[in-house]
Amino acid sequence: MICVDNPIDEAKSKEGNAMSHLRKFVPLVILVGLTVGALVGCPFTPPAGKTLTLENYTGYTMTEMNMRSQSKGELWGADQLRGTDLAGDGGPNSTFTITGIPDGTYDLRAIFNTPAGGASSYAVFRFNVPFDQSLRWVFSLFQTSTGTYSNAQTIIDALTGVV
Repeated sequence: MICVDNPIDEAKSKEGNAMSHLRKFVPLVILVGLTVGALVGCPFTPPAGKTLTLENYTGYTMTEMNMRSQSKGELWGADQLRGTDLAGDGGPNSTFTITGIPDGTYDLRAIFNTPAGGASSYAVFRFNVPFDQSLRWVFSLFQTSTGTYSNAQTIIDALTGVV
C-alpha cells in the first residue's frame, strides 16, 4: 500500500497549530494593553461619594475640620484636614477638598486659631447638612470699616452646591 499525504488534513493541522499559538498570545496582548493603559493615562475614577471643598479667607488659620453623621449619632469624627493647616489668606494653601463623602446628613465643625489677645480657637458649626451633592464651604470675615475687620466671633460662612 502506498501512503499519499492528504493536503486537506495537512492544512487543518497547520490551522490548528496557528490557532493554538494565537490562543496563547491573545491573553498576553490583553494584559500588556491593560498595563500600558493604566500607566499612560486611562481616566482616573474618583472615589465614590461627594466632595466638600473648604475655602478660607478669614485671615485666621483653620486648624481642624470635623464631621459627624446624623444617621449614626456619632461623636465628632477625625480631623478631615489630616494635620494640614488651612491658611486664611486666600492663597494656594487656603483651599482643601475632602473626597469620598457618602450620601447622608452630617454636622460640620471648622476650628480656627485666632490672633493673640482673643480666644485661642474659634469654631464654626453647620448642622444637618445634606450631602446629596458636592458642596463648597467658604469662610470670610465681616469688615466693619475700611481696613478694620471685626473679631473672630463674626466669621461668616456660606455653604453652596458645586456646579
